[in-house]
Amino acid sequence: MSTAPTPAADTVLNSIDALCDAHAKARVAYTVANHADTKTERDHHLARSQYWNSEAHNHYSSLTEAIHTLAPDHTQVETFLPVRVLPNGHVEIHTRDQHGRQIVVVLTTAEAVAIGVHLTAHAAASLDRTGTMLHRVLPPLPTQPPVATTHTPTTPANEGAPAKGRAPAPQ
Repeated sequence: MSTAPTPAADTVLNSIDALCDAHAKARVAYTVANHADTKTERDHHLARSQYWNSEAHNHYSSLTEAIHTLAPDHTQVETFLPVRVLPNGHVEIHTRDQHGRQIVVVLTTAEAVAIGVHLTAHAAASLDRTGTMLHRVLPPLPTQPPVATTHTPTTPANEGAPAKGRAPAPQ
């Protein structure tokens, strides 16, 4: 199966690249104009900024037109999270299949936890196969013990007596 982009995708990506390039050039020219030493230099850079702003506007218009011709009319931005908890405790996952059709999966909490555990295990196995250790992608654990767990150990002189500074045993 080929993963090469289609000509339509190439066109859209090239339009995005051109838009970003023109916008960046406009911002740089504007910034340089504000640091110009003379009025002539300032006017020159402001003219360049206006030119690149105009180019960015043209690229934006063509990009918008290309996207509207490629995307179906009913395409819209999702207004909710793709994963959400329902009032009854179930978990709802919104996704799309390879043809763009919307799929909604509703799981019980037990099923959602089981899938989460399986995904975590598969991610760890995938990292291991690529030579990346799991501990390298996880945030570091705190090195200092919590304050409540520090205590003075018992000694033979006060054996049987509670140590000073020890947190009470959990009930």
